[in-house]
Amino acid sequence: MYAAGSLAAGGFDPRVALLWPSIALAMALIRLLPPRVPEARMAERVRERMAGRSLGTEAALLVGCLAAFTVGDALLSPVFALIGPGAPPLAYYAAKTIFLLLIPLMFTGGSGVMRRSSGPDLLRLSAVVREPWRWAAAVPAAVFPLLLALPWIARPELPGALPADYALGAAAALSFAGVAVIDVLFFAVLLQTRLEPLFGRRAAVAATAVLYGLSSLVGEPLTGGAHDLASAVAVQGASFLVYGYLWARYRNLWASLLLAGGVTALAVFPPTAAFV
Repeated sequence: MYAAGSLAAGGFDPRVALLWPSIALAMALIRLLPPRVPEARMAERVRERMAGRSLGTEAALLVGCLAAFTVGDALLSPVFALIGPGAPPLAYYAAKTIFLLLIPLMFTGGSGVMRRSSGPDLLRLSAVVREPWRWAAAVPAAVFPLLLALPWIARPELPGALPADYALGAAAALSFAGVAVIDVLFFAVLLQTRLEPLFGRRAAVAATAVLYGLSSLVGEPLTGGAHDLASAVAVQGASFLVYGYLWARYRNLWASLLLAGGVTALAVFPPTAAFV
């Protein structure tokens, strides 16, 4: 999601360092808006909806889907190349849709074959937001992309690539569906929610952030080796701390999509040259 090349191969861009205070500010807003919320009751509602599931098995399957996404992108790229010279970039989105959306939902979704719960699934709880305090999530979800739009902070870059001949509207729609929506559903709703009961909320957010950062390298040449890996975790992974904490505190699907959509929009419609 963010340019990490400035951290690779020993380089450093001071704009990247300013990303981290922005992350801290966004997380502070999440914690303080509102200062007191019935988190214990919300946690109980989440546990009720996850009751009867084999969380360890499902979490392992989801991590396996991440590995399959890496392999799938590599295998589909030459297949898409047979379609035409502009088609290979679409292999990333095809692999992501298959391995981070369709297969995970097939096995772990509300009607998935691994589902053993009798109550409403978690996605419904997050989509039907009746409590006013959960809508406070919209504030940090809107503020974080605005902070990233500042010229002295590293600007976002989308993972994957898009065909050069795509119209701006088509690029925006594909980016929102293939990056923002899938990332929120897979990493926050599916994966992090299963890691939280296993390892605790903080560890789950941190672990998911690391996996999110590493996943941003799919389809990218690792010319910097270990520097690229460290850069992905320090930049993309760090950014997911905002996503993960927002989801963990509010369980508001729409606020999470607002956050992811706002950051994605920055990449598709970057600030004008006057602000750079």
